[in-house]
Order: sequence, then structure tokens, then C-alpha cells
Amino acid sequence: MNIAMEKNDVIFGETVKTTNDNRIKLIEDAIAFIENRKFLVKIDHYEFYLILDEAISNAMEHGNHWNLEKHVYLRILHPENNRLEIDIEDEGSGFDPDVLPEKANGMQTLSPRGRGILIIKKFCNASWSNNGKTIKMSLALQD
Repeated sequence: MNIAMEKNDVIFGETVKTTNDNRIKLIEDAIAFIENRKFLVKIDHYEFYLILDEAISNAMEHGNHWNLEKHVYLRILHPENNRLEIDIEDEGSGFDPDVLPEKANGMQTLSPRGRGILIIKKFCNASWSNNGKTIKMSLALQD
């Protein structure tokens, strides 16, 4: 299911219901689109898959609480300044991105919470908007 284009610079958009099968499909569809357009990100395929998986999993688990009636939206924007931006949005209540678990802020704890955010931040520039319901991941493209 493709979402309506919200801005002229959105070149790919897909909406899925919150299920594990749809999580995998969304990751695979986004990667296939990017590879077909020959956008070469500077991180390897595994790292790219990993950050998409973490961001989409966080949206489904923490945002939508695996509610099958809620959706996750993924948008890929036209590259600018040799960077590709991917936005992932959920229908949850959001969170305060300034109050992240210690692990996500680089502190070493035994808590498993925040590990996904730490992984995402390691491989791309990430920021949150829409009261924490939307993550914007910016990835450098190869020259």
C-alpha cells in the first residue's frame, strides 16, 4: 500500500499495519527501491538493514504496541547534498527524544532498552519529530 505523497520530495512511501511480516516486507521494499534507484549508501547492506529493522521495530513495538489496527509509515525523500533521508512514523503517543534511556545516550548499562537507538545513531544521523512519533534518518551516499 503506498501512502499519498505529502511533499514533492517524497520519492517512495509505504504504509503497513503493525505485524512482524509487514515489518520484514517494509524493510525489503525500502531496500529494493533504494538499490533499484542505485542510491549507494556509505554503510554496508547489513548495517543498512539493521537500522531500518531497529527503527521499524521500535515504531511497531514501542509506538504502536503491536496493535494490529495501527500503521507504520515509511517515506524516502529525494537525495539532497549527497544524503538520503528516510522517515519512519508510527501512530503511538510518542516519546520525549530528549529523555532517552542511558544506553541510547552512550552510557553502558545492563538494560536492553535503548540499544536500538544506539545502533541507529552509530550508522546514521537520526532525529525525532512529531512528539517522537517520527524518526528521520539521514544517510551519506557514496560519491
